[in-house]
Amino acid sequence: MQCCPVKAIRLHNFTIVTQDSDFNDLSTLFGFPPKIIWLRTGNLKTTVILDVLVRNYSDLAKFEADNELACFEIVLS
Repeated sequence: MQCCPVKAIRLHNFTIVTQDSDFNDLSTLFGFPPKIIWLRTGNLKTTVILDVLVRNYSDLAKFEADNELACFEIVLS
């Protein structure tokens, strides 16, 4: 049984932005929505994460428009 936040996320077609692999694992097990933007960046200041998202805006917009894709991974080394 899914909890209420998951139902609300699916109902409103939200996308989860996370640094936690658990959300990707749940998406693999239970399908999507929700879509996952998985930040594999390590610990960064919020302003730096915002900059990473802004720099990837074009690719993120394509990801959001593609109904076949469940997870968008951003990796910084």
